[in-house]
Order: sequence, then C-alpha cells, then structure tokens
Amino acid sequence: MDAVFNIIPGMEHWTSQITLSAIVVGLAVIWARYTSKAQIPRVGISPGFFNYNLKKAKAEFAQHGIKLLQDGYNRFNNSPFLVQTSNLERIVLPVKYLEELRSCPESQLSHREGICDRFLGYYTGLDVVRQSTLHNEVCQTQLVQSLPSYLPGMVEEVQLAISEILKLEGTEMTSIDYNAVYHIHARLNSRVLVGLPLCRDDEWIRVSEEYPHDVFVVAADLRNYTPLLRPFVAPFLASTKRLRSHQRIAEEKLVPLIRQRQMMGKSTKPSNLLEWMVDLAKGEDAKPSNLVQKMLFLTMATFHASTATAVHVLYDLCSYPEYAQVLRDEINGELAAADGEWPIGVIHRLKRLDSFLKESQRFNPPGSRK
Repeated sequence: MDAVFNIIPGMEHWTSQITLSAIVVGLAVIWARYTSKAQIPRVGISPGFFNYNLKKAKAEFAQHGIKLLQDGYNRFNNSPFLVQTSNLERIVLPVKYLEELRSCPESQLSHREGICDRFLGYYTGLDVVRQSTLHNEVCQTQLVQSLPSYLPGMVEEVQLAISEILKLEGTEMTSIDYNAVYHIHARLNSRVLVGLPLCRDDEWIRVSEEYPHDVFVVAADLRNYTPLLRPFVAPFLASTKRLRSHQRIAEEKLVPLIRQRQMMGKSTKPSNLLEWMVDLAKGEDAKPSNLVQKMLFLTMATFHASTATAVHVLYDLCSYPEYAQVLRDEINGELAAADGEWPIGVIHRLKRLDSFLKESQRFNPPGSRK
C-alpha cells in the first residue's frame, strides 16, 4: 500500500479526505432519518440514535405489543403515533386518513419503496423493483388476460401435487400441515411463473420455497446493525450466503430459458410469466440478471400471499365447519354443470366461496406501503 501512495503523490491525503467525507455524509443521513420523525409522539422505548436501544425496544414490543398499541390508541386517538415493532418503526395513523391514503398515487405512497425499505432491497436484491414496473404490468395485464388459458394447467398441477405430497388413500383422515400447503403452492405458482418442466424441478422448487424466507431473515439480521455497519456485516451473515446461493441457482435455471426465448423472438405466444417478461422487457429490464431477480421477486410476492391466504382460509374453515358442506355443494354443482372441467366461468360463479375467501382476507390483510 505504501508503494501505491509513493507512486501517486497526495493519494494518502486524498484517501483520508474521501473517508472523512463518507463518514460525515453517513452521519448526516442517519441524523436526518432520526429527526424526521422527532415531532411524532411515541409509545414504548425509542431505539435511539445509532439504534443503541433497538434490542430493548424490539423486546418490549414482542412482549407487550398489544398493550403498547392500545396505549397509543387511548392517548393519541385522533392523531398519528410512532412505535418500534419487532422489525421496523411504524407510524400508526387514525382511521380518518384512510380515504386519503387509499387515493394516494404511487409517487406519494409507494408500494415499491415500502418493499425496498422493509426488506432492505440493496442487500436482498429486491431493489430491482425500484427500477421499473415491468413485473406489475405483466401481472396486471398479461396474467389476467391469459388466466383462462392457464387454468387447466393449474388444475392439473394442483391435482398432481396433492397426490404426490399428501398421498391420499381411501377415506382415512390425513393430517395436512403448513409445509404441505407450502409445497403445493410452490408447484402451483411455479407452473404459472416458469411453466413445464421447471415447475417440477426439485432444485427450483427448493429455491422458490426458501428464497422468500431468507429475504425476511437477511432483513431481520441486518436490522440488528446500524446502517453504517451493514455493508461490512452483510457478506459474512449465514442468511446472506444462503440468499446468494438461491440467486445463483435461479440464474443457472432461468438464464438459459431467458436466452432461448430472446433468440426465438415473439414467434410463439408466451405460455408463462417468464416468457411474457422476456417479450416485454426493454433496456436494462432485458438483462438476464435483472429478469432473474424480478422473477425471484414475483416468486416471493405471489408465493407468500397465496400460501398465507390458503392457510388462513383452512384455519377459518376449521373454525367454522358449518360452511364446509355449503362450499362443497356449490363447487360440486358448478363442476357437474361444466362436465367436470374448470373453465374460467366456473370460478366466476362460485359466489359463496368468493365471499368466504374475501371475509377470511378481511380478517387477515396482507402487506404494507411506505
């Protein structure tokens, strides 16, 4: 290192100035974030500057979270208040702001920014959603329009996955745990996202199951450190190493399919979301590495949401068994009218099932925004 400094006169002084500037800028950013919420009243322990009290604040919420929220509601009933939860600081808003929040555009209340902030997108790779809305456009337009053509394949995949995972025999009671639902949903989601034969590839299924969990773990692990230390700590975390392994396997599986589709052009209609993404991607979005990361994000988003929904619906059905036969009769009646097939019209006519799903989701709402 001394030899380098000797070759370039003044480099040692220049390097120290850069280092000092970086520290000052980092401290300024932390101070700005810390003081931006200073005017909002708080319940519970404050994490403090440099998060010196963060562990105590998280532990307090883990033990007394409901009491803290009730206390905040009682004290600040008609105004916002701040609380440190087990992962992030949260601003709790009164109901009077609901309509205003509902009508806010993405430029003011950003779902993408919320995801990147909550899951530390720079370290987990989820900041790819910040760069474009390609994944949103594909899901909201192409997926919705193509759903009727996807439905037979989805039914086939669910039936095959249930027979392979649950191994149902006769009429005996079979225990179905969360992992079983998890595996079935991994197969179903992969059929739509990447299609055959990859949706039945054991390595890909493992990645699609474990990647969402490890994103949560990496973000949780890194939140134990101040933002200045995270770049130095992240490479050595076991959770980060697992996440990088998932990303590497995903690239090995998806990049050949991406390049093959890019060479084919648009000569055939896409049969899964990956092919739609490749066809519509432009500029930076068209880079295979970015497409892979967007597919991993979609895996996480759809997998977590659909699995959580299915599990909550099963729990609610167990809590209210009187609805089981009503829903079964509705499904069997519509299937009989459609000769045992699953056209999209059958889904639209399942009014009681739709009502049950909506009520379950109302009590178990997903997601958050920033």
